[in-house]
Amino acid sequence: MYKKSKILVMSLLVGLCIGVYGQEYKIHKEESSIKVLGTSTVHDWHEDVEKFSSKLTINNTEAFSVTALELKIVAESLESGKSLMNKLTYEALKTKKHPNILFTLVSQEKISKVKDGEYDALLKGNLTIAGVKKEITIKLKLIQNETEIILKGNKTIKMTDYEMKPPTAMFGTIKTGDEVTIEFKTTYKL
Repeated sequence: MYKKSKILVMSLLVGLCIGVYGQEYKIHKEESSIKVLGTSTVHDWHEDVEKFSSKLTINNTEAFSVTALELKIVAESLESGKSLMNKLTYEALKTKKHPNILFTLVSQEKISKVKDGEYDALLKGNLTIAGVKKEITIKLKLIQNETEIILKGNKTIKMTDYEMKPPTAMFGTIKTGDEVTIEFKTTYKL
């Protein structure tokens, strides 16, 4: 009898903890993509992020909310398909000194239900690139079903805001634009 009571109490405590702290989801890389899009004096370009990890915590007890979000990108996993462009990107990102790009949620500013299982969210977080941390606000679409959550959106930033020099090539005749857009569709599973 004592053993059954102990199991019941432990089950209730675990249930309460999940309700208070929310459910943690881990990224499903095979169904996720992160791209960096930019311009240059010659043509538009993009790079795919090949190595990243992320965790998302959702509180779905009273009002649906995002309580934690962390994203870590290996900076030298940005891949353009062109070795010179990759090299210039890694130099601009100062990857030898700062190997990762990080985003950590600070707060959920707003969340609006669009329809069942779909929300528009405005999140505030710290984005660290090339060793420089800036607080940003990002608007995204959040889609929830029984076992997964999908986040979709994009954010335009300026390289110079992160003390990066936009890359140049061919003795400065080819220049990249200061603005880049980070575009993402990330899938998280329980």
